Amino acid sequence: MPRKTQVTVQQQARPTHSNKPKADPAPSEIPLSLEAILSRLDQLEKSDVQQGQTIRALENTIQDLRESDVQQGQTTLAHENTIQDLQESHVQQGQTIRAHENAIQNLQESDARQGRAIRAHENTIQDLQESDARQDWAICGLQQRQQTMMQAIAGDRVAINAIRIRVLLDHGRDHLARLCGYTNWDDLELKIPSDSLRDLVHKVLNTSKDPNWKAIGRKPEVLNMLLEPSTLRRDGNTAAHASTQELIPHGVLAMSVNWERAVMTTIFRAVYGIEPDANF
Repeated sequence: MPRKTQVTVQQQARPTHSNKPKADPAPSEIPLSLEAILSRLDQLEKSDVQQGQTIRALENTIQDLRESDVQQGQTTLAHENTIQDLQESHVQQGQTIRAHENAIQNLQESDARQGRAIRAHENTIQDLQESDARQDWAICGLQQRQQTMMQAIAGDRVAINAIRIRVLLDHGRDHLARLCGYTNWDDLELKIPSDSLRDLVHKVLNTSKDPNWKAIGRKPEVLNMLLEPSTLRRDGNTAAHASTQELIPHGVLAMSVNWERAVMTTIFRAVYGIEPDANF
């Protein structure tokens, strides 16, 4: 760079050959002195140093920018990797959530099946308990029936009257079953659930055209005597006592408890259509 400047100065100092007559030099064309040239060279050298420093500063800046760009690229790549990892993690979490949801659904379905099985077992247990209770009542009835029969054979008039009353109740229940559309009481008990029996009987008696049976439906104590096994001991074989049916009125009239006699009188009236008396 100083060399080029020096050449320029030398060119400025070189005389120009021309055929034209020389004119007086202008003030700007006056040859520079050596001191001025040296000063100019010094300024140019300083300027060149400053330019070099500026260039190096720019080069450093460019280098820094390049390094920064590399770092930013690395940071961007790291962020992209992080985003990809998060996306993969999100997919895995979604799969895990769906797996848990499926497991929960399976447990709920299993719980529903177990609940149905439990309810079925509970219903079976309840049916067995009801059957066991009916068997207990039947056994108790047979035991009392056996005792009554033995007392009757021994000539106990009270026992004989008890047989007569039981025959009347048997007839009453069979008659009531026929009113409900069944062959006999055993047929009715076999086909109608125990918890629906009372409602059916009430419905039939309330619509009955026979005033005697309608009266039974209006008197709970009479209806209970026919329906409740706790107040009625029945052996299921009334044919064995057919010979005592003509003496049934004697059993009714011989009852010592007034309300029981009134109840049995109402049942007798509904079954036979007449009032009980000793001449029946």
